[in-house]
Amino acid sequence: MSYVEIYPFDKNGNCMSPICVRNAFCGAFAVWRRMEAKYLPLYRPEYIDPAMTDEEVRAKYGDLTRLAAWNPNEAMRDVYDLFNREDVSLTDRIVLGTTFDDVLVKRENFLRVVEAFESFDGDTNLKEQAAVIRKFINDPDITAIGWNATSVNCDTWANAGCSAQDETEGAPYNYMTQDKHWWLFDELPEK
Repeated sequence: MSYVEIYPFDKNGNCMSPICVRNAFCGAFAVWRRMEAKYLPLYRPEYIDPAMTDEEVRAKYGDLTRLAAWNPNEAMRDVYDLFNREDVSLTDRIVLGTTFDDVLVKRENFLRVVEAFESFDGDTNLKEQAAVIRKFINDPDITAIGWNATSVNCDTWANAGCSAQDETEGAPYNYMTQDKHWWLFDELPEK
């Protein structure tokens, strides 16, 4: 079974070995599905007759999702854009932001992430992820965290530290010397 990887970073900015939480399907994918259902209208691909009601669409095609679109990157833009919408709760925007590529969270914001994970409504593994991050709060040597949403991909924080000129494969990422990352709470619109 696949799993979510939570990567701690040490005081020198180096990526450390991840802690794994079972069932990646209950991580980012479940968050995206919940956010879509909670904040967006029913997904209606081009082949759907615009005269059909939502009930008719569901009866004929089932519960359509942007995640299963022919072009999911384009269709998912609506879900990703929820991160910047003021009508979306701050808790939901924090949770959504943790599912994005290349995001890191500074130590000073660990508790905010834990609280958001614990209060997010939906069938997810976020409570298990929150328990992992709670342990990091008590470890002063951990200064940041990042995620790999699914263990079945090959690019993770553990090997993202290689540059095109670097002949070494599998070098761990260092947030102090590299700039591929972004900080969740520096980019999170808060009102």
